[in-house]
Amino acid sequence: MKLRAEVRNGVYLTPTEARVFDALTDIPESPRSIAIRAGLTNIHQAEAGAKYCIALVKKGLAERTINRGIRTWARKRIAEQESDRGNS
Repeated sequence: MKLRAEVRNGVYLTPTEARVFDALTDIPESPRSIAIRAGLTNIHQAEAGAKYCIALVKKGLAERTINRGIRTWARKRIAEQESDRGNS
């Protein structure tokens, strides 16, 4: 049985997903930077960071962007702000 931590809005995350979520900011960043801040010690930090960011995207808590061909992730709130500006 996996331990689960409640984050918000009824969304449940694994402890590692919660650490990655806490490491996300409003500014899109590389998965390696996020993994380092989350304390992931996997030898392939970029891949591990991307894996957990993808899981957070599927749960509606993160947003993936592509900047100059590089995948970056941020908290979902940044995407909502951009869509609000587009509708004004």
